[in-house]
Amino acid sequence: NKMDKPEANPDNVKQGLVKLEVVPEEWGGDVQFVPVSAKTGMGVDALLEAISVQAEVMELTAVYDARATGVVIESALDKGRGPVATVLVQQGTLKKSDYLVCGVHYGRVRALFDENGKQVDSAEPSIPVQVLGLSGVPDAGDDFVVVADERLAKEVAQQRDAKRRESRLVATAGSRMEDIMASMGQNQGQANLNLLVKADVQGSVEALRQSLVALSNDLIKINVISSGVGGITESDATLAATSKAVIIGFNVRADASARRIIETSGLDLRYFSIIYDVIDQVKQVASGLPSVSVSDVEVTRDLAHAKVFVTALLAEQGPAAVKALKEIAPELRYRLGQAVRMRHVPEIHFHYDDSVDKGERIDQLLRENPPGESAE
Repeated sequence: NKMDKPEANPDNVKQGLVKLEVVPEEWGGDVQFVPVSAKTGMGVDALLEAISVQAEVMELTAVYDARATGVVIESALDKGRGPVATVLVQQGTLKKSDYLVCGVHYGRVRALFDENGKQVDSAEPSIPVQVLGLSGVPDAGDDFVVVADERLAKEVAQQRDAKRRESRLVATAGSRMEDIMASMGQNQGQANLNLLVKADVQGSVEALRQSLVALSNDLIKINVISSGVGGITESDATLAATSKAVIIGFNVRADASARRIIETSGLDLRYFSIIYDVIDQVKQVASGLPSVSVSDVEVTRDLAHAKVFVTALLAEQGPAAVKALKEIAPELRYRLGQAVRMRHVPEIHFHYDDSVDKGERIDQLLRENPPGESAE
């Protein structure tokens, strides 16, 4: 995609994918590559033709005259229409008034909308549609299936929900982010940080879940025990209290009943509107930065480089802390440039200062401040 941009370099993309054993046909592989631009429409016809040819070669078929099954692509909670799920029909035909089970939710199809926002009466295999009438917001990737009646749909949805609750109620340590940071400085092994994530759309939920879990390292393991679309409810707060989780609200707020439980249980609730702010704050905890202090800074005359010497609360955590700081050095440099509005921000190089561990710094302070004088 984005082949309309002047700096577009499809060969560079292909080289990167070859390292992952995805080899283009023109390089002797079996994977078709089609350059397209969603903005200008370039290559879309060629893409559709390539998909059609590939489907014929693979002899892909689907049953039309049957109860529909498929998968959820995206979902959201619309203020006027309620839960809205974008689904892709894989088998059968989805019709208006059908009863369906979608993940842990169920309902009767009240309306179907195509990709142009026009209401339709049915959707055949390979056709994406928006579905209205579900009892809740399903997760992206959930499967859906049409069943005979509402009673069966409700029963299946409740069984799925019970199994999902059992799997996510894992008793682990962890509570407020500050407690996690404190435990990381006490040499108690790998800490655990449980998170409960709620957002306005399913796409944001999935992006946050994957990004936050990926921040786990040798110092801390990050678990997203629950995630979903919509406001923070009483059941969310109860789950967070049970599993000692931090609640993250992305473009959503907690209702009155949830706030009462949060205040009573002393839960850690944090609101965000920018996804990078969520990642940065959790990354700060994951890197163990609160247990690190800056002892000295050396800047070159041309302001091109800055050496930052740091000390750790525990000497054995020093190398790990410096390694974590080096990983986020580019982000810190970018944030520094935004904060002080510098045209050229020095490259930041972190080094561990072991002089405190060896007592050299203490000796220096004693020499500079003889008895009777107070050290600043």
